[in-house]
Amino acid sequence: MSDGMRNSISPVTILSVILAASLFIPASLFAARVTFDKEYTYQASEADSKLSSRAIALEQVKRLLLEELGTFLISETEVKDFQLSKDQIVTYTAGTVVTMILQERWDGQTYYMKAKLIADPDEVAKSIQYLRGDREKGQELEDLRKKSDESMKQIESLRKELGLAKTDTKKQAEYDKAIDELKINDLIDKGIFLRKEKKYDDALEIFTQAITLAPRHARAYVSRGSTYLELKKFGKAITDFNKAIELNPKYVAAYTSRGLVYTYQNKNDTALADFNKAIELNPNYAIAYNNRGVFYYYNQKKYDEALADYSKALELDPKYEKAYVNRGILYAEQKNFDAALVDYNKAIELNPKYAAAYMDAGNIHYNQKKYNEALAHYNKTLELDPKYEKAYFNRGLVYTQQKNFDAALADFNKAIELDPKYAAAYINRGNLYYDRKNYDAALADYKKTIELNPNYAAAYMDAGNVYKNQKKYDQALRDYNKAIELNPNYAAAYNNRGFLYYNLKNYDAALADYNKAIELDPKYEKALSNRKLLYEAVRGAR
Repeated sequence: MSDGMRNSISPVTILSVILAASLFIPASLFAARVTFDKEYTYQASEADSKLSSRAIALEQVKRLLLEELGTFLISETEVKDFQLSKDQIVTYTAGTVVTMILQERWDGQTYYMKAKLIADPDEVAKSIQYLRGDREKGQELEDLRKKSDESMKQIESLRKELGLAKTDTKKQAEYDKAIDELKINDLIDKGIFLRKEKKYDDALEIFTQAITLAPRHARAYVSRGSTYLELKKFGKAITDFNKAIELNPKYVAAYTSRGLVYTYQNKNDTALADFNKAIELNPNYAIAYNNRGVFYYYNQKKYDEALADYSKALELDPKYEKAYVNRGILYAEQKNFDAALVDYNKAIELNPKYAAAYMDAGNIHYNQKKYNEALAHYNKTLELDPKYEKAYFNRGLVYTQQKNFDAALADFNKAIELDPKYAAAYINRGNLYYDRKNYDAALADYKKTIELNPNYAAAYMDAGNVYKNQKKYDQALRDYNKAIELNPNYAAAYNNRGFLYYNLKNYDAALADYNKAIELDPKYEKALSNRKLLYEAVRGAR
């Protein structure tokens, strides 16, 4: 709640606020929750009904609770280091906690409400960190807070006017509409919380209630559409975003969100049109530039355009963590590793608990063969997010390079436990088994990889290697052929098939494969060495 809003409400003499705050902090501060209680009594005017009085009382008691929690977070937790204003912290906190009503009472003139808020400071801090990086969800909460503030100001103004002109039906209708806005905002607030908790069905039900209450409320459609987007129910998401735009053709967030859906659906023309429209409506909307940059990068491989958009987003919003990471990914793709690290480090500076930024920085170090630095970054990633399966996989790759095979095996196992459909983890675990001559286990993993991804050329080649070692040459040849069919430029597959032909004394076929492998990779030492052995064998046979 802004100071301006607090000052605008408190002077109204007919409002009576009774504060009874109690804070219970266990001995182990960060291992348990904190609880706040607040009471609020609203003195109704002649313009009010029981329902309008309740809506105002609920809004005010929630504000008091969030203010108290925000003050606590700033003074007692790492949130104070987040480079956010108190208003921003209170706004983001609203989407991470839920207010519970303990008592409420209406006597025809006053509406009394007592409520409490229970929060885990560590979890709230994590949620605030997440919302800082996810501008779409953060913006959703900021818009909700702004609308609630506007509604409260309008309610206060109309109360005064209705006090002077008690039979003004037009003003009464405006007052009732502002009250409905509060009710809708409360529902959307609850829906956002439920969505954060991944209780998607409950969130959808709440958003639908908001739409039923106000069928022409564009924000309710966008919130429900965003929930469908998270569930990858793209058709329903599009329907809701379309409705929001029909109701409000200048709703920038609806265009950017719909553009994301079209991006996922590879509907490139419509996606680009939506991002362009959002930027046309608001040239200072950083989210639209970032999302268009994602579209250019992933859908069209237009790296210059993507770079320009990410940079514009950061010019408009220098604390946009996700845009730094996205630009870093682009720089890494262009092998501009130094620039990529600068961006990842900036994201980490802004958000020291940004697990994905540590992960991406670790990938740069891995590609530079700086394995100790990569390991440190992957360790930090997993410290922050113990369920990040790709970080286990990447750390397993580091351990493999360091020949710490037991640790690598443990990480590949963990990655597969977290994501049983992680094809790359199976093939790399299979390679560890292969190196230990546990061919049956290796082959099982290669087969699982192929089951998950029938176009995974390396899995066919690796399975062919197992069959070759088991002297099952027909199966080996079948799999080498499949690997080459899938990837005609696969030098290692030609070399390995050539070696199989060599063992079968099919020297002409072996020579053709070695030559092809060397044509594809003129410095391929194994193929050069194998061809030399072939020449010597042919000369010896003569």
